[in-house]
Amino acid sequence: KPDPDTNEPPRASGRNMEFHQSRLLRHITSNLHISSAQIRRLIVPSRQKTDIRHYTASLIIVRIQLISAFFALVVPLWSIVDLLSFNPPLSLWLTLLRFGAGLIFVILAWPRTLMTQILNDLRRWRNG
Repeated sequence: KPDPDTNEPPRASGRNMEFHQSRLLRHITSNLHISSAQIRRLIVPSRQKTDIRHYTASLIIVRIQLISAFFALVVPLWSIVDLLSFNPPLSLWLTLLRFGAGLIFVILAWPRTLMTQILNDLRRWRNG
């Protein structure tokens, strides 16, 4: 019930907050039952079948590409904040570094098949 003097909802007590935090944690981890054998299988991939290892590696690559694509956009955009916050020599230097980092993230986000094809073409061109 709201406080009659201030018309504000009641504040949560420390005990009430701990209950909700533990309840939330239980909800998040409810389907997370990992045995020690599963952990060993994750750590030592040589026991896994080749198909599983390739599938796991492709999932990792896709996630890295997704996160890299996000950072390839966000990192250079943050240079706007640098330009507005710092004096010109420092802000220009930070902007240059941010665009360099953005380029690295673009390279990481680039599709592997296309990148492999580009590298093979460069090797053929260099070797004549």
